[in-house]
Parts: sequence; structure tokens; C-alpha cells
Amino acid sequence: TIHFNRCTTVLIEGVTLLQYMEKRGRLPWHEALHFARQTAKALSHAHSRGIIHRDIKPQNIMLLRDGTVKVADFGIAALENEVQETDGEAVGSIHYIAPEQARGEAPDPRSDVYSLGVVMFEMFTGRKPYLGNTIREIAVKHMNADPPSMTALNPELPPELERITLKAMCAGLQERYPSADALVADIDAFLRDREDVSPEPEDAILKEDDAEVRRERRHLRRAMLRRTGTAS
Repeated sequence: TIHFNRCTTVLIEGVTLLQYMEKRGRLPWHEALHFARQTAKALSHAHSRGIIHRDIKPQNIMLLRDGTVKVADFGIAALENEVQETDGEAVGSIHYIAPEQARGEAPDPRSDVYSLGVVMFEMFTGRKPYLGNTIREIAVKHMNADPPSMTALNPELPPELERITLKAMCAGLQERYPSADALVADIDAFLRDREDVSPEPEDAILKEDDAEVRRERRHLRRAMLRRTGTAS
């Protein structure tokens, strides 16, 4: 008997978190927290099935019109029980890469948590935590450097959100959140203690009459048609 694995590509109408941040800059913390929580829940779903994404970054986080978040591009994802050492070769995008990935070690679900922590840092502060002139310099900072103070970069950020973010992106695996669920639990505990934040963003992420969004939709449809060989 021959078994075939089927891969399905789904067309999602929305923008990436990167595109959204390029237009908005530093995000209001309650909005960034909403995106972070939904991304963590999506990672929890993947991890529960033994899948490690390995490349969480704003380009791979999709924002839909209603504020829903989807994690995209599992192109370098791996099954947890099949992940092996990579002979010293880093896998992932350097600005968001977990220290163990930068060392070429086998990632686990905590590696995705780290990358999400870096995305949270960027949403909350408007900048990446580690900058450098070379890939190696940035990788070394992920492994050894302390990130800048988030509340110094964004005085409006509640200190508890800085603590949560920095725990997510701890270089040491034992100090990091052990799972995406643990990160969600801390976010939910923070939200329960706040009366000034809604669980959902106040406005939809995308407007139906947004010309830029319509252009992006047409581009995505054409790309999908080319992939399936049905483009005219």
C-alpha cells in the first residue's frame, strides 16, 4: 500500500504583523498583547501535535480583518521527535533566533517561545532587542547579551509585561517559559488584574475599503494561481 502525505495551502486575506508594524510603529501594549496571546495559543496547538515552527517572526504572523491571528509559513517546521542536531548550522531568522538554534543545537517548543518573546519585545518597544553589523554579532548577542530596558524604551509599558517578555526570551532554557501554555497563563493572569484593557483590540485590524489590502489580496491570489498552474 502506498501512502501519500498531503500538504494544503490556504489563502488567508490579511496583512503580516511586519506590514502592520511598518505602518503603525510601536504598538499600543494592549493591542500587542492580544497578538502575542493569540500567537502563543497557535504555537501551543502546533506543539501539542509535536510540531516546532522554528521561524517565528513578524513576517510569519498574519493579522486578519477581525483581529484574528494566524501563524504562517511552517516551511522549516519539524516534528519534535524527529528534530536532530544541525551540525552547527543555525536554523531560523537571525533577529528572532533562539540561542540554542544559533548554536546549531536541536530546537524544542521553548525555542518558539523565545522567538515569540523577541516579537513581543519589538511590538512593545518599536525596535528589535539585538542589533549588529553582522549575523554573527547578532547571534552572539542572543546567546550572551542582556536586552535593553523595555520600560526605558516605552515608559507606558506596564512593568509586568516587561517581566513576561523577558522571561519568554531568557537565553537559558531552564529560566524560560517551559511552554507556550505557560506564557498564555501569565498573560491571562495579567489581564485578570487589569480593568483598563479589553481582551480584543478596539478596532478591526483591516478595513474593507483599504486599497493597500485589496492590492495585497490580488497579489496573493495571482501567486496562488501560479502555484497551482491555473494562472492565465
